[in-house]
Amino acid sequence: MSLRKLGPILSQHVEHYFLISLFFNVSLFVVNFVYSLIFQNRLLGLILGIIFLVTVFLNLGAVILSDTYIKRYKKGRLGKWTDVLSYVYLIYLLLNTTFFIMLQFEIISWILNQIFFHILIGFSILYIYLNYTLRKKEEGAEILFKSKGIKALKITLSLFCGLVFFLMFFLLWGMLTGGPPLVGIGTGSIMNWTSGFFLFIIPTITILFLKLFTKRNHPKLRAGFLLLGIIFTSILTLPFTSVPFMTLDADQQFEKYFGEDWNNFDAEVEEKFTQFHWFLGEYYFGIPKIESNNFEVERDLLYSKTDEYELRYDAYIPKKDDLLGEDATIIYIHGGGWTEGDKNAHPELLRYLACQGYYIYDIQYRLADFSFASELAGIDTEISIGAPADEDLVGDWTIDDLISDIANFTRFLHLNNEFGANLKNVYFMGGSAGGYLAGMASFCFNEGYWNFSPWLNITGSILFFPPNDAEHFFYDLGIFYEKGFIPGDKTPKEDPDLYKKLTPSESVDKDDPPCLIFHGTSDSLVPYENSETIHKEMVDHEVPCILVKGYFGAHGHTEAAQHLSIARYYMERFLYLTK
Repeated sequence: MSLRKLGPILSQHVEHYFLISLFFNVSLFVVNFVYSLIFQNRLLGLILGIIFLVTVFLNLGAVILSDTYIKRYKKGRLGKWTDVLSYVYLIYLLLNTTFFIMLQFEIISWILNQIFFHILIGFSILYIYLNYTLRKKEEGAEILFKSKGIKALKITLSLFCGLVFFLMFFLLWGMLTGGPPLVGIGTGSIMNWTSGFFLFIIPTITILFLKLFTKRNHPKLRAGFLLLGIIFTSILTLPFTSVPFMTLDADQQFEKYFGEDWNNFDAEVEEKFTQFHWFLGEYYFGIPKIESNNFEVERDLLYSKTDEYELRYDAYIPKKDDLLGEDATIIYIHGGGWTEGDKNAHPELLRYLACQGYYIYDIQYRLADFSFASELAGIDTEISIGAPADEDLVGDWTIDDLISDIANFTRFLHLNNEFGANLKNVYFMGGSAGGYLAGMASFCFNEGYWNFSPWLNITGSILFFPPNDAEHFFYDLGIFYEKGFIPGDKTPKEDPDLYKKLTPSESVDKDDPPCLIFHGTSDSLVPYENSETIHKEMVDHEVPCILVKGYFGAHGHTEAAQHLSIARYYMERFLYLTK
């Protein structure tokens, strides 16, 4: 059947399409309103996310249909208003997407975002209803760009569309390849948080551009922009379409170590777990803030004091005895390239685990006095790769000093267990540089070199994108070696055993506790191969080790909403199965 014959047939069903789109828009309004009232209902959040995505693409399809099939009906005032509203809808959809992204970074409040979002739904319902009415009345006309003001607006919007596509090229390059380390951190981190939003920003920009340029006058330009829009949108689906493969692989690893029934729990346990790997509602509408009476937080408690520095920690203390964690202990170590960062870097994750009954100790340690980011960039820069550091902890310290701080805390905890944590079930957890220190503590705990407390029983470790190759990070990068970060200023040739001792995977043996690792495949700062090496060593020594591969995830990918929900799903099960 030719396209010329197919057109009238499809045109007959345009009216039904608008009715379906109108139904989804109203459903989105109702479900979002109910979700707002019962914010903690995660099944409803999953449904809301699906309805939201379907509705957005239905509305974008309505804009295309409005221009393609009912141009001949647009001759009256109603038709002009409908065409104007199509531009308003596309522009406001882009603006509202910006608000969604700002919500992820907590720049605007959840309530303010809801106000903007309901305005968007109102626009959508009005626009779809006008199109439906227009189709019934068969009236309307295209608005032509004749006035100087409209022409200037057309030029402005065209330049905006082109700029977005230009930036999109670099962002997708970072998402797929990781890019150079410092650039990759920027582009990769942006895509960690925003790929799901760009998934409908790019189609919106594409449709807006096609509306601005007529097919008669700019056929090649329209075709090229449309092709780029399709390619970009297809690439943007990869982080989402890869989720089933990621979770299937992780599920199989859990089954290997914990049996076929690893994910079957008693009803009272099951109801306290995250029920789904991933929640579209949380991704687009934000992760609920955890306000619970299940725990309390004691901050800035002292665990080590000298004439040169003071080291402190925050304690998350469960209040109930019938929680999943059963008072097990988690020692959390922040990241920051061994040169930056501080405790309280990820409070929501720690609050979530404290709600489940785990004692969390979020600790400080000493930091080296130089800029890791400057070395990556090759120039002197103020760019930070971690949270601001406590300046009192920054000095000419070595990696030995940092590991010794972690060991010192274990001895302190044994002697000062004032909150009553279960020290027979202790986990080390950390991300990036903190993941390295957590790995060193977990794998070297019984070796005696750093004098960890022998009275703590290490049950497991959870590592987020941990560095592993000491020779690469502490010698090949240059700045760590030049600043005396390695004890004795030895090179790998002069003292290969020292660098092996400082490489977590080299300390793995059959007596080490189980380990859960999260790492993104597009991590340019700490390449994915670092975690692969740890995983291989543990598997070779027949120690349970589960590596959750975050496809297209850059450094810090589990901090973004879509990856955080997956991390929580596996973390809580790993902790419960190993304690």
